[in-house]
Amino acid sequence: MRYHFLILIFFLLNFTNVSQAQEANVLANYPDCGFTEQAGDNLRIGAVLLNLDNHLGCIENFDTKFNVASVPKIFIAAAYYDWVAQGLVSPARSLQFTRNYWMAGRNACLTEDKIGQRYSYQELVELMINCSDNAATWMLMDALGWAQVNAYVQDLGIDGIGEIIPYSEVDRLKLTYLDPRWADVPRDIAARFYRRGYTEGLLDYFDVVPAYPSRTDFAYVNQRYFEENNYNTITPRALATYILRLRDGLTGDSPEAWFVASSVFDAMLYTQRLYSVQAMPGTVYIGSKNGFDRGLLAEVNILFSSLAERIPSGMVLLFSQYETLNENN
Repeated sequence: MRYHFLILIFFLLNFTNVSQAQEANVLANYPDCGFTEQAGDNLRIGAVLLNLDNHLGCIENFDTKFNVASVPKIFIAAAYYDWVAQGLVSPARSLQFTRNYWMAGRNACLTEDKIGQRYSYQELVELMINCSDNAATWMLMDALGWAQVNAYVQDLGIDGIGEIIPYSEVDRLKLTYLDPRWADVPRDIAARFYRRGYTEGLLDYFDVVPAYPSRTDFAYVNQRYFEENNYNTITPRALATYILRLRDGLTGDSPEAWFVASSVFDAMLYTQRLYSVQAMPGTVYIGSKNGFDRGLLAEVNILFSSLAERIPSGMVLLFSQYETLNENN
């Protein structure tokens, strides 16, 4: 999505000033960005572009729920840091990366040659955010508890956040639309087949090895998954509200809130981003988390003017999703 860089520049230069009040209370009053209209038919865009220093900004599809793939990993990290702050979890505790967690993703950091190695909770969080590693996410969610992670999100009291599940389960759910027998296949075997076509272990669940999905098959299962599930979804309003809450935690009186916010933002700042305002002249630092799947791309960029204070000076949230999927897109 090459228009993202132009949007970021536009954001810094051109938006209408709305209010000097607290953004959490007036976000809905910001003008519409108009990106969906510019993008044309079939592509829906959600956005929150907000300069926290001069209160300029715009929003789009503010209360529309988007599938955002890996973006909810931000909440998993926050839940982990919240429990560390309460003394419920030790960052030094380690877990072994076993073959049962290997997903064979092309861009994964936890690759087959790392099976057997141990990783601390802290290392898994960093792999989850910086590398967007799905196996690390799965290991961490299993260790913390899927229900506990989602309870943390629910306790935030922010409407518009769907249930969070690891992508190993997403892969398996998608395959069940091609054959319901995939529901009985272990997640690791299903994920390796979905991502790389690996067939090891499949004859324990099928009479013959299933054919690898075609491009049309992938479009079909993604379309059904998006239409029939609420997993890993969020509205622009919900994510913006949470980011503003984290920012408030940096300047409030709670040491625990400060620890969670600073830890989440620090993890995001380690993520290397290209084609962002970080490439612009001047001193602008970006903390990021993106998410992508067939038919969607989500970008979360938190702007910092100083790495000394590390208090966000703005945000650029962009969610884009095709209404319908076909071979052309």
